[in-house]
Amino acid sequence: MQYDTKGKESLGKGPIILCLDQSGSMHKLDYQSKGFALALMSIAKRQKRDFCYIPFSIKTQVYRFVKGNISSSEMIQLSENFLGGGTNFGLPLNKSLEIINESRFKQSDIVFVTDGEDGLNEAFLNKFTQVKKEKEFSVLSLVMGERIATLERFSDRVIQIDDLNDEGSYTAFEIL
Repeated sequence: MQYDTKGKESLGKGPIILCLDQSGSMHKLDYQSKGFALALMSIAKRQKRDFCYIPFSIKTQVYRFVKGNISSSEMIQLSENFLGGGTNFGLPLNKSLEIINESRFKQSDIVFVTDGEDGLNEAFLNKFTQVKKEKEFSVLSLVMGERIATLERFSDRVIQIDDLNDEGSYTAFEIL
């Protein structure tokens, strides 16, 4: 008999929330980021897991799919949109908290993808950390860049990558 010595992450098998940066600087990575989002949607669909997609910039949108019930036409529609604008981490994180407060999204896995940095005030970070403990959710952040200080304040794990084809981005699929 054999076993894999690679341990399982604390994330996994709960609902998936994807917060995907769609600020102007992410435009060059739009195809990659949409491919990444579609791959996570496909995993949710196959595993019949609740999935929430939150693209963000200085505005945000929320798309919820109960038990992975995502149609091909919905996947295509989501892959065609791009928000543009600046970066605001507070918007998708607040939306994530609202969604997690629904019992259906307790013990979620949040995957946060960005190429930038944004400031969050101390009161919000304290609230986010408290709810994170209460609702038992985890955050994996994938960042294409060097500035990670804010991400480290709310993430369980931050992985720096060059782009979404980087091997480090595959970590999101290993934990799911």
